[in-house]
Amino acid sequence: MQLSKRRIRPPWRFFPAGAFYGFIYYLSSRSDFPIESPFSGFDKLAHIAIFSVLGTLLYWGFDAAAHGRRFHRPALAFFLGLLGGVLDEVHQLFVPGRHADVWDAAADMIGTAAGVFLGAVLCRRVRRMPKSESRP
Repeated sequence: MQLSKRRIRPPWRFFPAGAFYGFIYYLSSRSDFPIESPFSGFDKLAHIAIFSVLGTLLYWGFDAAAHGRRFHRPALAFFLGLLGGVLDEVHQLFVPGRHADVWDAAADMIGTAAGVFLGAVLCRRVRRMPKSESRP
């Protein structure tokens, strides 16, 4: 019986996404946000920016985990990020001084999609980089 030569990817590639989601959870647990909104809609841009980072980190994790199933990588990363955004809004229902907002969840979805796209582009570029003969 021949053993598979496929390398098993360690789950540590998901740790940055998990740690970043922990940071998001911490921010949504605060009743007072440390930054004043400089203009209307700033909070939506903040949601998009934060969840785009999460989407990129999730794609990076799934890029190693989804062996040969390329179409699964963006879908899995997107849906997990979307679930994180929805859970973040539900969590805010129980935080004094905070409230859940459908538009925040929509901004989370847009940010996750942008982050997954960015993650796909970055991972593809890294895979296409020529491997050097001699490594330091």
